Amino acid sequence: MEEDIGSIQSQLARPGSALHKYRLATVGDRGYLRLALYELLLLATGSIPGAAGIGLRRLCYPLLFRHVGRSVVFGLDCSFRRPHCIELGDNVSLGARVALDVKEEGAAIILGSKVTVGDTTIFSCPGGRMSIGEDTVIGRYSRLGSLMGLTIGRGCTIGDYTYIVGAGHASDSLERPIIEQPTTCKGPSSIGDRVTIGDRVTILDGVIIGNGARVESGSLVVRDVQPGSRVAGVPARLC
Repeated sequence: MEEDIGSIQSQLARPGSALHKYRLATVGDRGYLRLALYELLLLATGSIPGAAGIGLRRLCYPLLFRHVGRSVVFGLDCSFRRPHCIELGDNVSLGARVALDVKEEGAAIILGSKVTVGDTTIFSCPGGRMSIGEDTVIGRYSRLGSLMGLTIGRGCTIGDYTYIVGAGHASDSLERPIIEQPTTCKGPSSIGDRVTIGDRVTILDGVIIGNGARVESGSLVVRDVQPGSRVAGVPARLC
């Protein structure tokens, strides 16, 4: 499948002023008062360290989101795009500089109860629904993408520097840079319950990983992984 949905280039090409485009990217079509509130809360509380900052963000940030459960921890300098499309369950913990980025209306990011996200991890959601099950831990410096949907089950462990590819770019034309070519996606991605994924793993779009599977560190997953199996390598194979 090829799409142009969610590309930075298509968003920048939309008509309107720079402020108008920024408002659409951050709070959607919700007006400038909502943008002012968004800017005020992030500026006033986003960089306050320690317990005071955690307390203020816990008090103020739910005003921006579709839903925020009890005892949610927002780390320093987190960023959010279209927070009205984001739901956070009870006891979710976001590390410092985590980015939750919903690029289009109709897309969504949903983190279940007791999900933990490590520092500087990015959720990029230009389309579909990103759903993370309860008790799942996602490591630092990772990137999770979704164009047509990403589901991660309960009780999973995902290591540092992991890249779950939500989409790519066509490379048919030799005349155009790849970044300017249509977005491609093989389908939604799915990771079952109690899956363990090591550090520096890359999982391509459209891959399904079954319950209880294990992916060893440094692997490239290009095809489905059966439940309970263990894979490793580039590309990943049974081991």
